[in-house]
Amino acid sequence: MPRATRKASAPRGILGVVIYAALYLASDIILSVIAYLLYFGGVISQNSFTFLADAFSLLSLSIAVFAYFMIYKRASIAKALKDLGFARKNLLRNVGIGFLILFIIIMLELVVALVGQISNVQINTNVQNEFIGAPLWFYIFAAIIEPVNEEIFFRGFLINAINNGVNRMGSLIRYLALFVFAVFNSVLVYVILSSFIQLPVIAEVAISAIAGFAIEYLIARRASNAKTSAITGIANGAVIFGLGHYSYYSTFGIEVIAALMFGLIAGYVFKKTNSIYPGIIAHVIINTVAVIGLLGGI
Repeated sequence: MPRATRKASAPRGILGVVIYAALYLASDIILSVIAYLLYFGGVISQNSFTFLADAFSLLSLSIAVFAYFMIYKRASIAKALKDLGFARKNLLRNVGIGFLILFIIIMLELVVALVGQISNVQINTNVQNEFIGAPLWFYIFAAIIEPVNEEIFFRGFLINAINNGVNRMGSLIRYLALFVFAVFNSVLVYVILSSFIQLPVIAEVAISAIAGFAIEYLIARRASNAKTSAITGIANGAVIFGLGHYSYYSTFGIEVIAALMFGLIAGYVFKKTNSIYPGIIAHVIINTVAVIGLLGGI
């Protein structure tokens, strides 16, 4: 296939994965050096340096995405934006769908709150622990910039990367990739399971491993149908997105579960609309409300 007609939407097998990882590492190192220079130059305090380093590491996810398109795929910024779902077609409709996603998430949160009230169990998110001592700019970053950054990587890039990348891999590498996803599933199940019930560690690990591999088997089997192959990227992308919220150590792993549900819904909408805007709209509003709550001491 001529290079000019290649679709710049996902890594081609293991090479693309390695290239993206290298670009992410390079971006993170460069930004970390900038943060260190600002700190040692007396421009920012040690506290600001800590949060700036965290913000730079997160931003490296989407920076590496654009670097991947431009360096490896030799695509223009306009082409990269289009493939990531930033097309203006049906923009108003997609913004409306974003508010629909927000409504669904709010309904799910109300159900969780109601269950907690009925069962007399206090469900804490512990998100506030991530903001202890944070400067104001970090709150703004978490409310507006970080959601866009995550949507670019997890929805705009990762779903297609998993979908197309796994499909183009050789048999051995493909099974290895599915094995890795099964491990991710197992970790997610373990996080949720261990939050709800207390069993011997070996039993929790065994149950989580069986469930995780069973889930991936069902995903892979379902995805063998061309019409439903998108489920590979949507489901596994949502699992990775959910695990990224484990550091909150919330009650019953509620942040992990919430992120998983959001990832599944936003991922499905992204594949149906080919637009990243619905996920961005919902994600930004959710984060903004949470940040306002933190600033207000709610």
